[in-house]
Amino acid sequence: MQIKHPDWSLHQLTCCLYWQGTARKRLELEVNHFLADYPEYLVNTTPEAMGLNVTETLKGVGMELEWPPHMWAVQVAFAGLEKGRL
Repeated sequence: MQIKHPDWSLHQLTCCLYWQGTARKRLELEVNHFLADYPEYLVNTTPEAMGLNVTETLKGVGMELEWPPHMWAVQVAFAGLEKGRL
C-alpha cells in the first residue's frame, strides 16, 4: 500500500478502513466469477462470523497467512455445497 499510496500516513496504511472497501469489491467480483462457473455453490465472504478459524483452516491446506499482516492483507471467501447436495 505504501508503494501505491506514498503520501499516506502510517495510520492510513495500516488501518483497513482506508482500503478494505476496494478489497471487498475485488473479492465480490471474484466470487461472482466463480459462481458463474459453479452456480450450485454457496459462498460466504465472512467465514469468521460463522465460527470458522480461517487461519487454521488455510494452514491445513498448505496456505500460511502472515499474522498480523505486514506485506499482504488477504480477503477470504469459502465456497461449499448445501448439505445433501454432494
